[in-house]
Amino acid sequence: MLRRTLRRLRFALFTLATTVIIVLALLMGATQLAMPWLVRNPARIESWLSARLQQPVRIGAVSGTWAGGGPVLTLDHVMIGSANAGQPPLEIPRAELALSLYAPFQRGRAWSEFRLLGLDVRFVRDDAGWHLRGLDLGAGPARTEPISMGALGVLVLKDLKLAVDDPREDVHLSLGASEVRVVNQGATTHLAGKVRNLAGDPARLDPAPIDLIADVDLERRSGILYAGGRDVDLARFGAERPFSGIELLTGRGDAQIWIGVNAARVDSVRVRLDLRDATFAAHDALALDDGISIAPRTHFERVAFVARWLREDEGWTADVADLVVAHGAAPLPPAGVTIERRGEAGNARYRAQTTNLALEPIGSVAMLSSR
Repeated sequence: MLRRTLRRLRFALFTLATTVIIVLALLMGATQLAMPWLVRNPARIESWLSARLQQPVRIGAVSGTWAGGGPVLTLDHVMIGSANAGQPPLEIPRAELALSLYAPFQRGRAWSEFRLLGLDVRFVRDDAGWHLRGLDLGAGPARTEPISMGALGVLVLKDLKLAVDDPREDVHLSLGASEVRVVNQGATTHLAGKVRNLAGDPARLDPAPIDLIADVDLERRSGILYAGGRDVDLARFGAERPFSGIELLTGRGDAQIWIGVNAARVDSVRVRLDLRDATFAAHDALALDDGISIAPRTHFERVAFVARWLREDEGWTADVADLVVAHGAAPLPPAGVTIERRGEAGNARYRAQTTNLALEPIGSVAMLSSR
């Protein structure tokens, strides 16, 4: 009886597998036959994208190839959105629409991917707030409503260049990513990619990437953002932005940061850092006699800690734990610091508590500050 049941089960599995293979072969054949027709009829692609993006779509030209188990349609001069009511359409020089017939058998893949190629964008902050530059939004007022992903499975940004300019905080970053995936998961938008710092000499670009992951509710402007990497040249990321007049000249290590946002307001920040061969220097040189100037600096073999900042009803609390600073002599025991702030800015109250905190390393760095 058991042998007969196993034989029937094996036959059923064989029949199912054969049926799936035949169906996939038929779909691939039909798709290959339909590709030339789609290239000659971009209106069909426009209608398909419009239904999923929930926005009008216009395409200048279409070409197609077969790659990775499905058709890849290259779309030139794509316009998303209408030009009425003072909302200019979003213009994309080149995009790709990739369909994968193997998506059910591949983890994390979707039937369709909408890819934007070679975007070069900038986030710029001025007195009016943050603005997006580099995407041609046409003439007229700036777009106030974001482009919705609608029912589109995955949005992929390929060969992305992203610059962040904040003159007020002296932040200037130049980042690049070969691929950033944006997945629509209902109310939550999931973003994942690896970014690299493009500032400085291109021949000395750091091969270690930074992982970038975010789960964001765009309607509520809430979510969690994560960035982290191992053996990253953190001095390259910090060289463009001295903090209180102190600049990180050298230093590689592991770094992780989690940022919690609620209603467009940062509610929590968590940091884990393990920095090796760290050299800090004064950003502004000190002028001496006879036209001589020097830039003071200090060096640490290792700086490591975990930190947390939490916004609370009446203020905030900051904690630093497992603080390790190696400065040539015997390593000091791990230290901890807790700082609490309560009350408004004009009547703020602070409370601090420390454990095993050595003042000499703090003084060595504090003397570098222009403040």
